[in-house]
Amino acid sequence: MAPPGTEWRGGGTAHRCGPSTGDGLVGAEDVDDIRVAWVNQGCSTEDPWTLAQYLARDRVERTFAGRVTTSFVEKVELGDPVVEVIDRLVDTGHALVIAPSLPLAPDVLRAAAAHPHVSFEQARGSTRRVNLSTYTGTHEQSAYLTGLAAGAVSRSGRVAYVAPVFELETLRILNGFALGVLAARPDSVVLASWTDTWWDPAAERDAAERLVASGADVIATGCTSPATGELALELDLPWCAQDADRSDEFGPVWVTAPRILPGRYHCRRVADVLNGTWRSEAYVGGLADGFTDIAPLGLRVPPEVRRSVMEARDRMLAGEEVPDLGASFGTASPTRPERDGATDAWSRSTHARNVEVVVPPAPGSPTDDAPDPSGAVR
Repeated sequence: MAPPGTEWRGGGTAHRCGPSTGDGLVGAEDVDDIRVAWVNQGCSTEDPWTLAQYLARDRVERTFAGRVTTSFVEKVELGDPVVEVIDRLVDTGHALVIAPSLPLAPDVLRAAAAHPHVSFEQARGSTRRVNLSTYTGTHEQSAYLTGLAAGAVSRSGRVAYVAPVFELETLRILNGFALGVLAARPDSVVLASWTDTWWDPAAERDAAERLVASGADVIATGCTSPATGELALELDLPWCAQDADRSDEFGPVWVTAPRILPGRYHCRRVADVLNGTWRSEAYVGGLADGFTDIAPLGLRVPPEVRRSVMEARDRMLAGEEVPDLGASFGTASPTRPERDGATDAWSRSTHARNVEVVVPPAPGSPTDDAPDPSGAVR
């Protein structure tokens, strides 16, 4: 029985799942059909991060029609409910369990230890086991492209950025955005306000209003609610969203947004389970392999800016390094070297040089190694 409040989508027939071989392979035999589950803290009809996972699930179903049955579990509370949900999934024959939110990681680690014959994928995690992989993206790439557009459409050179929960990864994303703004306009300043939330419309709007009052004429957000976009519509200011294409809703002010597209990666990992070749790995995806991208550029983006952004995107797709996205502001290159069965978080020590922090993170804000579960879905 599912824990109270948990929502389930999907289900289907049983499957064959091979045991762990002890050499890093889980299910090291070719199987005819499997069950795959996504365990989500968020809700796909409410937040764009979870919606991206739901779309990835759809891609898996289309790609492996007739061979894969999926389940999509939403609104799972942290702690024992996560383990209970996974226990149920395992009991019903799921061979691969995907956890798209970082706050789930401690509970997924417990579940992976309890079910060594099942393969697990943890988004944004740092700890791996023989049956537990981690995956994340070079989100600073799409943030850089978004900043390139935002800086180019700013008249004042002052761009607002409503920052979410403070983590090492979100700092890297802010820095990527800021360096894109700087590349478009060398005299630019990114005014940043840390809200310590992923989704709090009132707090996000309040932060954006404060930054606009400080002179910003473009609003960008690392949070996932549409609150800052609604303010942008009221003030007729260009707007950059996070994790979603909201161009239909916010056309008059729409610029673009970073997006995560995990479907291709999930399809590869499902194929690995089907083929008996799944191994624990620390995956880092970017534009070049279709894991991240930007949403379509909006009407607020002039043709010459559009060309500049797309040329930079083409260079990323070709695998070229973008100037300043490396150690220039304390960020290591986008790799996660392995050590003792785990992966190191990217190291960085400061904000990019053109970032002015209007509201700093709250004292004791989490890092990638100690995520704050309150209000987090990513």
